[in-house]
Amino acid sequence: MANIYPEHLIEEIKQANDIVEVLSDFLKLKKRGANYLALCPFHNEKTPSFSVSPSKQIYHCFGCGKGGNVYTFLMEHENLSFIDAVKYLAKRAGIQLPEKKLAPEERSKYEHLYYANQVARKFFLKQLWETENGLKVLRYLKESRGLSEDTINHFELGFAPDAWDNLLKHARTLEISEEELVNAGLVIAREDGSGYYDRFRRRLIFPILNFTGKAIAFGGRALSKEDRAKYLNSPETELYNKSKVLYGLNFSRPHIRKQEHAILVEGYMDLLALWQGGFQNVVASSGTAFTLDHARLISRYSPAAVMLFDSDNAGIMAAKRCAPHLMAAELDFKVVLLPKGEDPDSYLRENGPEKLKEMIDNALSFPNFVYKTLSTLFENMSARDKENVLIDLVNIAARSDSSIRRELFLKETSKIFDIDLNSLKNELDRSMQKARRPMREEKKKSSDSALQKIQLQILAVLIENMNLLEKALLEISEDDFTDPVMREIYNKMQLLRSKNPSIDVSYLLNNISDPEQSQIISQASNMELGTKDTERLFRDFARRLKHLNLENKRKALITQIASAERAGDPKRAEELTAELKDLTEKASAEEEA
Repeated sequence: MANIYPEHLIEEIKQANDIVEVLSDFLKLKKRGANYLALCPFHNEKTPSFSVSPSKQIYHCFGCGKGGNVYTFLMEHENLSFIDAVKYLAKRAGIQLPEKKLAPEERSKYEHLYYANQVARKFFLKQLWETENGLKVLRYLKESRGLSEDTINHFELGFAPDAWDNLLKHARTLEISEEELVNAGLVIAREDGSGYYDRFRRRLIFPILNFTGKAIAFGGRALSKEDRAKYLNSPETELYNKSKVLYGLNFSRPHIRKQEHAILVEGYMDLLALWQGGFQNVVASSGTAFTLDHARLISRYSPAAVMLFDSDNAGIMAAKRCAPHLMAAELDFKVVLLPKGEDPDSYLRENGPEKLKEMIDNALSFPNFVYKTLSTLFENMSARDKENVLIDLVNIAARSDSSIRRELFLKETSKIFDIDLNSLKNELDRSMQKARRPMREEKKKSSDSALQKIQLQILAVLIENMNLLEKALLEISEDDFTDPVMREIYNKMQLLRSKNPSIDVSYLLNNISDPEQSQIISQASNMELGTKDTERLFRDFARRLKHLNLENKRKALITQIASAERAGDPKRAEELTAELKDLTEKASAEEEA
């Protein structure tokens, strides 16, 4: 889609948003020399290979090859369209954007989904506050659940009426197609093909927002016993990946950073109750299974997490399912053990914030939590059952890459369960050898070819010193680039330079839409050149490129001559030999020059 804002404004917005500051909102960046390092958010890794350059205002991952500038990061990491990335950064920098309204045919696929969700969000909100049945739900929230209007408004709770197609009909009036509503997870196609119906009906609605505050999905809580499922969530869409979204994180991020720990609850209502009670460093798994990606998401903002679940068997099992992921994300984690029959919401309402804070401050270590929640006293269990309990704890310890963290966890387990530490260590060694598979890192595409390497080096020099682009035209042509992607980058650089003499790598990336080209540009821009004399280096590389091209052509001709001779075609062999002679003379002349 063409830009709807002038290029100078897009550049001004980019320059007003330092890439280190923006990416720090999403990643734990650590200073390493001139650059910053972090664990790559685009692939799983244990050793940081994601580099951010303040001087070039770009990022590059040496593990998976992803790279770009502040715009491309937001587009890839948060599934934003380019226009939405511009809007977010403009707002962040306090830059006023001119009013622009997109026609339906101009919207990207993401913008179509965001628009459909925004329409649904407003529809559910209106149903809660302006309809007879909605006002009953509002009264229930205030009187039975103790939620204030401020909390209800802050989280923009809504209501889905008891009707099959109210949202569908409303969306049609705004020219949103059924296909777009299906793609957004808002309506469902009837099995007999006769039409569509609303996914959410007769439910309290919780909008699930991304970091910019845009709705990407919805959760619905049943308001009638007729509904079998207490909670219903949007399906996965282009915007919504359940395993990578935590409800409330868009609001709680700064509070989690400040408190240096996140409170993890299961349900929407628990989160709202805690937030209203002053515990604003809280996130919820939205009723979906807690994943390693969720744990890693928390680890970007805090070194620790406290699990606060229901006191029933389901809550205990939820804590046990979360623990391996929290350990694998290298988080310090504890568990609050509420009195029997209590959940976070009920405990807070009955005992008040101070008592809950005391419970959180005195949260149990995970081994202690396991010990206290066993259905039978550990001492009275059979040898096999004891072994199973301890093996489960050892397997959790094995999820950490830190030998110190593993040992501390096992030491506590040894003390609480009165078991020899060496026995646990031996079991850990056996478990790690048998069960733990080495991390499969995505590796960047690279070529062992000297020709590929020299083309990349030439791009690296030109990116480092864009003033060489005019001289490059005298030394090499686009035909010297045998790699089509690098040839396209070289042509793009020349074109942009002719339009904008102040071109830099971030500007170049801003004008590149092909992900493979972006990856190569970020790779080239992070190459160590070893000298500041880029002009001399370029001449050397250009000479080397031409030599390699000639050498490859010579080898190809020798192969073709041999093939012609084997085929009994002396005329063709003679023509190729003459061509080889001319090529050899040309190579000799260039070497003398």
